[in-house]
Amino acid sequence: MLSDPRLHKSLAVTFTYVFVGVPLQLIVALAVAMLLNEGMKGLPFYRSVFYLPSMLGSLGCHCCAVAADVRGGRPGQPSPQAVRYPSHH
Repeated sequence: MLSDPRLHKSLAVTFTYVFVGVPLQLIVALAVAMLLNEGMKGLPFYRSVFYLPSMLGSLGCHCCAVAADVRGGRPGQPSPQAVRYPSHH
């Protein structure tokens, strides 16, 4: 295992990510945070667009729960129409 060239390649990729990728991401994130902290034109719009994905996930869950309730079932349980009992011949 230690002589496998794939191990050395995967370790090189991992260390490159850890020592190059992560610090760069932190620097960019800190720069964006400092820029937004200064207060700029269009900041409320940017915050709304940035937060939109987390709101859409909640909206999807809500729509599924409402749809289950409309069909007569409870969220997390199949509706009565969806339950198929085996027929005995």
